[in-house]
Amino acid sequence: MLRASGLYWTALRDAQYSEALTDVAGPPALKAGVLRVNAGQGKMAFISRDDCVGPAVNILIDPSPHRNKAYNITGPELLSWGDAAKIMGEIVGKTLFYEPLTDDEQLAIFDAMGIPREPIDGFVVNGNPWNSSDMVSFTKATALGEFEIISDHVQKLTLKKPKTFREVCEQRLASVKQ
Repeated sequence: MLRASGLYWTALRDAQYSEALTDVAGPPALKAGVLRVNAGQGKMAFISRDDCVGPAVNILIDPSPHRNKAYNITGPELLSWGDAAKIMGEIVGKTLFYEPLTDDEQLAIFDAMGIPREPIDGFVVNGNPWNSSDMVSFTKATALGEFEIISDHVQKLTLKKPKTFREVCEQRLASVKQ
């Protein structure tokens, strides 16, 4: 639709933010000793939110060379959620297991938390609109390999390498270390 519109456009397709794991999923998982997600063994190149800013700013400063282009804003390595759990555990000095769930098991966890399955006006978690169907479909897509994308676009757009997931964990989980 965008391509057919005749308008100039640039799309930045951010991978899953590393901070979603370190700040949201990680703390309760570390407390329980297990990260439970319906992501199967699918992989993704987790990206720090900080590394997403530079490409956007550079494109806004000089949009002409980026007209009608899409960029994959990814971290430098493909990791499964199991890999991510292992790294988070190593950083805090605790074993963190990964348990892949079925979609129904994942929905049941969200149901027990009181998270609505579909969007509801005014329902926010940490300031963000949220519903379980979106999360379950996202992690299911991960399980199916839909996000096994890695690119050098961050480095090409900023001349800086994006942080690894481990580097983000070292920064974000420092206060959790045993």
